[in-house]
Amino acid sequence: MGLDTLAARTADPEADYGLTAADYKAFQQADIQLAEFLGDPSFRGGLYRDLIFHATSVSLYQVWMPSSLVREMGAKLEAADASAIAAKLQRPPEDVEREMRELARFFRLCVERDLGLVNSW
Repeated sequence: MGLDTLAARTADPEADYGLTAADYKAFQQADIQLAEFLGDPSFRGGLYRDLIFHATSVSLYQVWMPSSLVREMGAKLEAADASAIAAKLQRPPEDVEREMRELARFFRLCVERDLGLVNSW
């Protein structure tokens, strides 16, 4: 099993992570282009963990990440130098730039809806 990341209001899986129909709809309408885990609102954290760490200095290997942390991470993603991160990851800059832009959109939508992140591995 890989690292998977889901937008959530709570870390409680019994409560469907506190997500509402409006949360699901907002992510579907946003059409964020990331490799999904369970569909919207999730992404395959394992695919983006190194990029996120280099851009934010925050590891996704935390079960619960509150909205306040997601806000900080999103701001750091938006301010990070994609070319420098691409060089560290030894990946094409245009791919890293696109992924950073989509991750920042995902995080921004989480913040707008007061959502944190749940990670599982």
